[in-house]
Amino acid sequence: MPKIKLIPFLITIVAAATVLYTFFGNETQPQVSTSKLNGQPYLSKITAQRKQKNNYLKTSKESPIVNKSEFDSLVYFEPDIAYRIPAEIVPYEGADNLMKVPMTDGSTETYEKFGYARFSLFKKMHKLLIVRQGDGFSILFRDQTAPTETYGGGRYIDFVAADISNGLMMLDFNTAYNPYCAYNPSFACPLPPEQNRMDATIRAGEKNYVGKH
Repeated sequence: MPKIKLIPFLITIVAAATVLYTFFGNETQPQVSTSKLNGQPYLSKITAQRKQKNNYLKTSKESPIVNKSEFDSLVYFEPDIAYRIPAEIVPYEGADNLMKVPMTDGSTETYEKFGYARFSLFKKMHKLLIVRQGDGFSILFRDQTAPTETYGGGRYIDFVAADISNGLMMLDFNTAYNPYCAYNPSFACPLPPEQNRMDATIRAGEKNYVGKH
């Protein structure tokens, strides 16, 4: 059974530095409807990323999609800027910086505990563990939309070191994506740690896969 590595395709890059400055200066959560995003660079960027991923899954030899000829598109929540929020990155300082992460096939993989993303979403504070593998960083999380609306095994958000500036980054749940095992059970994927099971409803990013497994 093939095991996926985190950050299988890095098309979920977060905002540029100028936009970081704008959002880090505002501690409140923006309540902006998706209709107000039409024609804006952010919406265009998210749309382009999703088209790129659809094309990759439909054409690449590395795609986990079983029947590419019948594949059209993944299903997503509409982009919502309320789920694109500033987060404080708190380094992990414990001596036990390595952890065994359970995989969907019952095995485990070793990941480094990099730190925590601490943020406020809809007036409630959250703290999610960040794991590191090589040069990439990932947040593996499961929220209250699973398993009815989103993949029951959890979703991922990826980023790189350059996305962190002065201990801050933009955490964008609109880029949350399913692991390969959501499309094809022959893959083994990391499961979110218990502490990343969110008591929150995150209607952003990728939904359940509806194609043939």
